[in-house]
Amino acid sequence: MSPEFPRCWLRGYGWCWQMSENETLKCPSCSNALVEVAGKSATVDICQSCKGIWFDCGELVTVVQELLQREDVAPRSLRPFEKSKVQTAKADSQIKRACPRCQQQMKSFNYAYNSNIILEKCSNCEGIWADAG
Repeated sequence: MSPEFPRCWLRGYGWCWQMSENETLKCPSCSNALVEVAGKSATVDICQSCKGIWFDCGELVTVVQELLQREDVAPRSLRPFEKSKVQTAKADSQIKRACPRCQQQMKSFNYAYNSNIILEKCSNCEGIWADAG
C-alpha cells in the first residue's frame, strides 16, 4: 500500500504530491539531498553531486514548453538529431530506484517514445527523474 501524502492541484496537469516543508528529498542515484532550484516557470530539484534532476508531476512538461518558446536557441544552428537505433528501457538491465517523493519503485521509459532519452517515472506520484547527461 502506498503512503498517503497531502495533494495539490498543479496547473491542470492532475493531482500531485507535496511533502511537508521540513522534509528533504534524497537523490535516487547517490542519496545526497536534492536542492530546489526555481526557474522561470517551475521549481525543480537538482542533485549537486550527480547533477540529476527531479521533476514533480507536470514540471517536465512546463520546462520543455518553456525551452521550446525560447528565442535565443536557433533551431537551424543545431545539428540534426540522428538516431541509428531507437533504444528501449530494459527493465532487467536498469537499476530499480526509489522515487525521492514517495519511495515507490520507478520505471524507466523512452521520453517521447523514440528520443533515446531514458527517464524514470513514478507511477504513484507521477514524478520524473532524469540522470545527468
